Amino acid sequence: MKKIALMLCMALATQVVAYSFSEVQKEFLKQAIRSEGYSCSIVDSATRSAFERSINVYCDDYKYKYVVKDSGGTFSITPK
Repeated sequence: MKKIALMLCMALATQVVAYSFSEVQKEFLKQAIRSEGYSCSIVDSATRSAFERSINVYCDDYKYKYVVKDSGGTFSITPK
């Protein structure tokens, strides 16, 4: 899990400059979501929310939405 948190941290850090997630970053998000036991075969969209320090992730033809939130260096994944 620490490895995934580090990868997500890197994904957030690169989003300061770029506003679109690369395919590699989407793959990291997908694996993080699946490691928590949630369903995500393909990431359709990932958008950064600057005010909430989170990432909104849509999976499987926008069927599932997850929020990946940074709470002081600890990441949580919540289905919405």
